[in-house]
Amino acid sequence: MATNYQRGYATEYRIMKHFKENGIYGLRSPASKGMFDVIGIDETGVYLIQAKRTKKKKLTPSMYRDEIASIKAFVASIPAPMPDFIRVELWVWLDRKGWIKYRITKDKVEEYYNETS
Repeated sequence: MATNYQRGYATEYRIMKHFKENGIYGLRSPASKGMFDVIGIDETGVYLIQAKRTKKKKLTPSMYRDEIASIKAFVASIPAPMPDFIRVELWVWLDRKGWIKYRITKDKVEEYYNETS
């Protein structure tokens, strides 16, 4: 049986693989020491990704309210408006189903990708 660390690690590496396949340079923040687990950079911008994994059959953003609140506080703390080329996101892997991805701004949480439907 996998530990929580192993499950998180596998989820982060799933993102790293996706980045590599799409020409995005990816960097992991080991042991979740930072707010973002994976950072990606390409010619279109910067991706700041908080990664989660769940076995739940149904997902709602309220399940991750603490993480979302921290990310929104981070975005709000930036003195200038967040440039469009910086994407702050929460990616959740639903076991045996796929990704649900949320874009987070200081004002809202918006689902923009769902391969589980």
